[in-house]
Amino acid sequence: MNDGKIFCEYTVRVKSKARLNILRIVLAAAYTLITLAYVVFFYVMMRQWQLLLLLPFIMYALISLTWRFTMPEYEYSVEAGVLTIAVIYGGRTRRVRFTAELSEATRISKCDRRALESRDIVSIKDLSVSGDGDSVWCAVFPDKSSGKKNAVIFETNEALQRALRLSNPSAMA
Repeated sequence: MNDGKIFCEYTVRVKSKARLNILRIVLAAAYTLITLAYVVFFYVMMRQWQLLLLLPFIMYALISLTWRFTMPEYEYSVEAGVLTIAVIYGGRTRRVRFTAELSEATRISKCDRRALESRDIVSIKDLSVSGDGDSVWCAVFPDKSSGKKNAVIFETNEALQRALRLSNPSAMA
């Protein structure tokens, strides 16, 4: 049972961006170069063909460790008034990028990047997938130590917007 606690979770898969495509090309080139270097070193220079039997296992391990970073997903969740934004790599590795109490937010609204830059905001974390549109929102949180403001930009859907509104109705704009 929910017991009066607010909970919402929203996951968005990153569509192909230029940065991810470049990463894929660089990784494919690195895999090719490593394979060629391994073959040249152990077969051509040292004449040890037996060590070539290890190459498929080495490449499988290398690819399984690195290729998952080309398939990120963003997970946005609100649980009991805490906004948590995490990146999931390859469906296995989850890294929390941002977490904050929504009761401390001074403003939660649709994202207007020009308005964010004109305010007294020290840092802006862009954790959105698309970057623009009606589903992109931002939240402004005060930094207790310096008195400045920090902003985070994230994706929403209707359920997440409802959870944000219930967690801090005074900050909604």
